[in-house]
Amino acid sequence: MRRLQTAWLLALVLGIGCSSGDGSDPVDVVQDVTLEVASDLALQDAVIPDLLPELVADRAEEVEAPEEILEDDLVELVELVEDVVEDVVEDVSPDITPDIADAQQDIKAPPQFHHPAQWGPYDVGVRSYQFYDADRQRLVPTYVWYPAVAGGQELEKYVMMLEGKGYKDAPVDASGAPYAMVLFSHGFNGISWQSLSFTNFVASHGYIVVAMDHQGNTLFDFNADDELVAKVALERPHDVKFSYEEVVALSMNPTSPLFGMVEPSRIAMTGHSFGGYTALMVSGGYNVVNDAKAECDAGAASDIFCPYIGYWPAGETVSLDPGIPGLKAVACLAPGGYSAFGDPGLAAVDVPALIVGGSLDPTTPMDVEVHPIFNALPQPKMLAEVINASHMSFTNVCDLPPAQWFLDDFCGVEGMLGPDETFPPVNALVVSFLNVHVRKEEQYGGFLTQEYLDEAYGFVVLQSGEEGLNTVIKVHFERVGAVANGHNFLHLLHVPGV
Repeated sequence: MRRLQTAWLLALVLGIGCSSGDGSDPVDVVQDVTLEVASDLALQDAVIPDLLPELVADRAEEVEAPEEILEDDLVELVELVEDVVEDVVEDVSPDITPDIADAQQDIKAPPQFHHPAQWGPYDVGVRSYQFYDADRQRLVPTYVWYPAVAGGQELEKYVMMLEGKGYKDAPVDASGAPYAMVLFSHGFNGISWQSLSFTNFVASHGYIVVAMDHQGNTLFDFNADDELVAKVALERPHDVKFSYEEVVALSMNPTSPLFGMVEPSRIAMTGHSFGGYTALMVSGGYNVVNDAKAECDAGAASDIFCPYIGYWPAGETVSLDPGIPGLKAVACLAPGGYSAFGDPGLAAVDVPALIVGGSLDPTTPMDVEVHPIFNALPQPKMLAEVINASHMSFTNVCDLPPAQWFLDDFCGVEGMLGPDETFPPVNALVVSFLNVHVRKEEQYGGFLTQEYLDEAYGFVVLQSGEEGLNTVIKVHFERVGAVANGHNFLHLLHVPGV
């Protein structure tokens, strides 16, 4: 564990009132300071907060403190406090409550705790596959990011020298295998690698991340008409399931580089935009075609799918049946398609859901798409709104030079956050959410609470929520390089059970 900075500790000690001749009880000072420091560590390094007071108090009483604390003795006291806190933190892991320990027995966790807002404990490898579904006569190109052992490999380069943090064809790091799988579906005219800052980051935290191209609706399908897009909308959930099956098969094949890497009973689904719709379909959602057509004919505000619904088979209910076994959670970035689902179709989603949207999103606006989707989902669920994020803030597509001209309506939204500003809080939320619901690592729940968000971002206002919600958590963070008063907010609508 890292050593604490002496200057910072000195400030804490002085702040509590240690000074020459002040009469402070040395044991009380040690206990107060260690509690202050340990409480900070509980948020920064996820030591379980409920265990700290008792552990630190017991240890502080055992410390042989000086009879009188003078300013000249502060450095020595700081070193003493460092030792106390380090001992406590090192002892916390064995003291995890039995319920959490039992929940973790059926899956191997990362070697040690890692902060969900920081790059994870693993280097990341990446492999590309050209899967072919003979039954549908459909190619499903797929990228797989995974924990790897880096050593001289080149970083994978995508189009136009866009480079992620994944090492091409690097050997696997099997130290934590088998790993849970996270599936990712790209947006409308997107691509499997469109959100590298997300897929690479999640893989670094000990997940196998699988993202597929939805042929006919990719970055390179410029001239697709509405009928083709409608057809691809029906194929998308099946693309996801097929890639899932192929990667699981590779994990079971002793000759495969991915042999033994996947835990098929621990699966999560994620997606952006059209991929968010796809993710909800994979997670149990369904469309009643006639109802969706009626909504569009009536002038539904959520009309993003209306050009395509008319091509879907009348009188049918569209769903993925059977679904993906082992699916434990879904996380959607700027999802759309509320009118295609309707409330009943979304109420059928049968896993915990995290929905993330942006306040400057003109494509899937919060009030028209994101809020209605969230409100219709069953509990447990969580909604995050990133103020000043736009639709493409959740991708790396705008980092491509041509995007500045060809996608100006999306990449040129005035005041929008870029991916470097959007992904850090989003990645931390998604990783924490997946760790809790997929890997059953309950200690990460502390990063989905008001207490952590207050510590991490500095300003939290708790308000009453809308009907059906419980709390609204407004989290303030300052944009790097922002102009005066150019602050942004991350809003979380949190429903109990998450």
